[in-house]
Amino acid sequence: MNKKIKKIKKLLKKYWRLILFLIIVLETIFILINLDAILAVFYSIKDLLVNFYTTADDDKKITVTVEIITLTIVVTGLYLFYRRIKNQDKDIKLQSFTTAINLLGSNESFARTGAIYALYHLACDDTDKKYRQQIAQILCSHIRSKTQEKEYQEIHKCKPSNEIHTCINLLFKENGLYDKFETDLDKADLSNAHLVGADFEDANSQSVIFKDT
Repeated sequence: MNKKIKKIKKLLKKYWRLILFLIIVLETIFILINLDAILAVFYSIKDLLVNFYTTADDDKKITVTVEIITLTIVVTGLYLFYRRIKNQDKDIKLQSFTTAINLLGSNESFARTGAIYALYHLACDDTDKKYRQQIAQILCSHIRSKTQEKEYQEIHKCKPSNEIHTCINLLFKENGLYDKFETDLDKADLSNAHLVGADFEDANSQSVIFKDT
């Protein structure tokens, strides 16, 4: 056992500078991916090593090097775990988005209304802004295409259906997408939509294109 410890000490004495270099490389990687929480840890580690190795004797260097290696492994493990959770979250969002889009094409009004709510909540929770603009455009397109159907216009001559009413509210009324995230979104295009009797009172509709509605 003593021989193994001595061998480890010799290796650490010989390669502690390489270990420091690898830690700096990892720090650079985290700078590139902009992972601030872990990056802060590596800044602290690097500063500690630079200050310590300029003053400490060899035995202390070996002890601290072992501790630093352990800490580096732990931090790297936490990063990999974080990436795994983040990728899972992306997969869940993509699956939710795809499912909602499929439901939006359903023949059942209640299924389409459920899809509208699902897309709205996905857009609100979309902190990365990956889907928000796309969802706003999809909902506007849904209003246009649905209200242009001949059967729809015959049934809803005086006011919109509950489905379209819900869609308008979730887009333009209080806490709607254009109320909460107007600066993130392009103009809403409702051109040629059949909106007779639609209630836009107190709606955030200044940027809506109502051409031929």
